[in-house]
Amino acid sequence: MFVRRITSDTVSLLRSREALLWSTRHVSAAAAIPSTTPSDSDSTETEVPSTSKTRRSSPSPSKSKKRATQSSELLNYIAKLPSFQTRKNDLSSDSVSSKQSLGKHLKVQRNSPDSMYLVNSDIGTTLVKALQEPRLALDPQASVIEFNPKYGVLTSLLKSELGFQKINCFEDDIELGTELVKNYDVNLIPTNFLSFPRLFHLDKHDGGSRVTTILNKVERGKSKKLYIFGSTGVISLINFTVRSLVTQRVLFDDELIWKDDITFFLVLGPKPHKVITGSPDSLYTIYRPITVLFQLLFQHETLVSLPRKAFLPWETRDAGSMSVGTRAEIYRKNRIPHDPDQVFLIKFTPNTKVLEQVGRDHLVALWYFIRHHLYSRKTCVIPQLEQWIPGCGPRLIRQGFTIYTQFGSLTPPEILDVFLQFTSWPEYQSSSFLTAVEKFQTKMDSAYDDVLEFPRPT
Repeated sequence: MFVRRITSDTVSLLRSREALLWSTRHVSAAAAIPSTTPSDSDSTETEVPSTSKTRRSSPSPSKSKKRATQSSELLNYIAKLPSFQTRKNDLSSDSVSSKQSLGKHLKVQRNSPDSMYLVNSDIGTTLVKALQEPRLALDPQASVIEFNPKYGVLTSLLKSELGFQKINCFEDDIELGTELVKNYDVNLIPTNFLSFPRLFHLDKHDGGSRVTTILNKVERGKSKKLYIFGSTGVISLINFTVRSLVTQRVLFDDELIWKDDITFFLVLGPKPHKVITGSPDSLYTIYRPITVLFQLLFQHETLVSLPRKAFLPWETRDAGSMSVGTRAEIYRKNRIPHDPDQVFLIKFTPNTKVLEQVGRDHLVALWYFIRHHLYSRKTCVIPQLEQWIPGCGPRLIRQGFTIYTQFGSLTPPEILDVFLQFTSWPEYQSSSFLTAVEKFQTKMDSAYDDVLEFPRPT
């Protein structure tokens, strides 16, 4: 048994360090105790409360005051919007019930909201003009889904400017949904569209058919196309859309007539937009597995940038650079630099060329390949692939790779080329990679999988 020898000098050093810490703590505690000399003993009881009050009233404004100020700015902003002129009485009222009639998202949130909705009709006109570009050639006979429409600012423009006859609105607020049916003759589906990941997980758990039942309520247009409109401030919807395409489920199920012709028109917050449009030159926290998968599996285009104020709910101004909280919280909020005053309208549709090139039966293998090798961007290509197929290094060197080439330095098309080469080698069919993919597939198909979101390095 190994015993560490401690010298007398080490013991004395430890004791002196402990004495120094003890003295520091007690000196600090003594300094915090108010003086009780005979001259001021009579005023001791009144000074302690005043000291605590002085500490509470710091010169910097508190978070509650900041939120209250921004909330008043929010109400003033909404009161000036033409689409909310009929609700002026509710805005000016101090009663809680009146303000609740304007929706649950009037309060300013600390974090990026899952779903957002348009409230400024002028900005909506700018958005629609971007959709009216001749190269987009939108089909007015297509099926249309709009999620979280709330007051129907975008809904009215989709009908009047783009000519969509029937719009399927996913709105979980029954009161607002009833107004949408009355004003715009929409097909109301009282469900939160962003709850599909949770509903899909529950269906796997108990064998239910919640997702299928909801999708069967969608009224189909005369063409086989499907357009999906909505806004989100987080990347979870992108994650789930990629997963659905890879597994050919939910919106991309083989039984749906639009599975090969879905086009998304999403307004994304600045952080998720930065992630899905990242490149190897981007920061480590931006160029992630979801970046590569999205850019490979979908043809995407940013159509226009819009002011964040035109969408509710608002975020606190320092939501992207929060200075209060634990060190981990501060890191999570600061790790993606972005412009909090902008959001982006992005169009994306499945990339049929890549789907045919890879093969639909091998999409899960591609997902695992990218997810595993980009978990750390510093993973080197040749040493990692040598673990799956020993002796494959010279083939890659002839392709221009070096022993130091990292997956994080490759663009999405280059990573796809590596995958296609890897799967074309004769040793691939007997490699341990297929065993790992089978385990991954089993985990995905189980009711308790934890791959709904891409993991992040700790």
